[in-house]
Amino acid sequence: MNKTISVRLVIVAGCFLMSRAHGQAMPSKIDVAATDAEVQALVNSVNEYYKTFTVSSALVFEDKRVSKQYRKAGVKAWAKADFDGNGYTDLIVIGLHHKRSKVLCVLDSGNNQFYVEPFSRQFRRVAAVPEISLVGSMPLLSYYDFGKPDYNDKRLKGRQNFVLTHRFGGFIEYNAKPQIYNIENIEYESYSVYHTSRRIILSVDSLRNATHSFEEYNILDKANKVFEKRQTTINIQDYQQLVGLLNYLNFPVIKESYEMSINHVPHGYLTITYDGGKVKRISDEGQQGTFGLQQVYVLLHKLRRTQSWQLMR
Repeated sequence: MNKTISVRLVIVAGCFLMSRAHGQAMPSKIDVAATDAEVQALVNSVNEYYKTFTVSSALVFEDKRVSKQYRKAGVKAWAKADFDGNGYTDLIVIGLHHKRSKVLCVLDSGNNQFYVEPFSRQFRRVAAVPEISLVGSMPLLSYYDFGKPDYNDKRLKGRQNFVLTHRFGGFIEYNAKPQIYNIENIEYESYSVYHTSRRIILSVDSLRNATHSFEEYNILDKANKVFEKRQTTINIQDYQQLVGLLNYLNFPVIKESYEMSINHVPHGYLTITYDGGKVKRISDEGQQGTFGLQQVYVLLHKLRRTQSWQLMR
């Protein structure tokens, strides 16, 4: 049995050699970044939104409780590993963005084409601490964070712990023993309302037949409601990815309800019929119940954009 080995920092040279072993001919911008300033410049260049992101190994932030947590954890400001297993070095980094600590992962798709995993739960959580660990040669990400503290709280509370792997297009909870279920139907509903009400319903059966409906209206002008319904057959690769992710997450044991004490967030409902009519229902206020569920929603919304939908009349 492989032992999990905690690693504070993946050495640049080690990442480069691993990249060479997977066919990467030249060191990437991530490979050669060796200082806080070089890492910061890389993050700033990847996405316009992170142009003001700053990196300092001191890990000192305005909220002293957050700075104290980083000192206690002994975590580094940045580290490298090939998280998605594509043979290119990726970067995990802690920095300052919009006056708050922020954890990002910059992933290399090859040819110095990068994209950012922003760990979106940070808009309601604080002091995210990422550390690289290994199962055999596979890098995992040990990740924990805390609830937003009140002004008078002397310490951070509500710690939540995760061990993450990058699969199916994103970071999800690592599962050493995935199960296989006969998934018969997947139905997803997303509903949000503020000034505008939006409702999306997407259903996919085991033959890959899918329907998608969209409803939108201004809450002060319901008479001008927009509604459409479309159908298609999902291509087999996208369907297998979705079903594979649900099985990897061992979806029957996921909690049935996730709540968030924040107004005006989208509410997600996931209903999975499997194994001869068994039904799993998940209600997810804020649609951030788990890392795995977030990736399920990403794949479902991707279907809306990538499939050839035909309007139903």
